[in-house]
Amino acid sequence: MSEQDTALFVGDPRALLKWHRTEIAVAVTDLFPLLHGMMDRDLVTEDRFQEIQQAAEGVGSQKASHTLLTWLLSRDVRTIQRFWSLLSSEYILSSYPRLSGLRSALKSVTESLAHRKARRSPPSSKSIHQQKTQAKRKAGGDKDNGSVTHSSCTGKVIFKVNYGVNICTRTREYPVVSSR
Repeated sequence: MSEQDTALFVGDPRALLKWHRTEIAVAVTDLFPLLHGMMDRDLVTEDRFQEIQQAAEGVGSQKASHTLLTWLLSRDVRTIQRFWSLLSSEYILSSYPRLSGLRSALKSVTESLAHRKARRSPPSSKSIHQQKTQAKRKAGGDKDNGSVTHSSCTGKVIFKVNYGVNICTRTREYPVVSSR
């Protein structure tokens, strides 16, 4: 995969894993240390660990690892991000030299993860002060614009924020119950 192709998947570790699944599986000639590393980091259950080891004895490490990666695609994004973190670790890269072709993909994923962590930094004292100021304004008689209202778009809720901006976010489709 070229760096240009990898750029298409930045921020989407699941799509990147789906794109590279076979390439990773072919590089895994022995399940140790990848499967054991996944177990150590709680990426697989004990049952899944045993199942994959038994499959490797029957069909080989590469097909068993492909099955494992296919299963991993059904897991949550956080688990997939943790898998990419494991895959980019030095001992995994040195154990599977064929993964060297994935270095640009691994680099983009780890940079994306680092960027997301940086965005989730704790609130500064300035933002806490702004929140207190907004709360005082509301207490002073301002209309509460932070209420949740039903949208005409199915499965979406519109949040009206203090600045009059409507933000649609995906939610599970539950019936909206009126409080009247």
